[in-house]
Amino acid sequence: INAEYMGLIFSGYTENRVPVFSFRPHLHFKTESMVLVTDLSRLKHSNIDMASLKFLAEVFRDYYPETLALALAVDAPWIFNAVWNLLKGWLDPVTVSKVRFIKKSEIGKHVPVSAVKFN
Repeated sequence: INAEYMGLIFSGYTENRVPVFSFRPHLHFKTESMVLVTDLSRLKHSNIDMASLKFLAEVFRDYYPETLALALAVDAPWIFNAVWNLLKGWLDPVTVSKVRFIKKSEIGKHVPVSAVKFN
């Protein structure tokens, strides 16, 4: 796995399953808004970490208010309904209104398909 966002790279785990990230500041850029596209098609119960999701929700709420232009949850399985019901309680109602649940075939209605990279 090699995912990069504005210079932040996730490259794997330690032997104790601690995520390893590195930051390349020369690739970082400031942005006032972003679209978050999340591929949920292979989400399983074992992948869900509510403490981490709550932490991320609080970070975005407290430090990056109004940065989210749109969030696309792609091919969410039934199990995500329960997660979403908890998660949206930690988010501002304005942020919740920016979340769309879509099928992969609908991505092009919201963002250029070429801008989305799912592995």
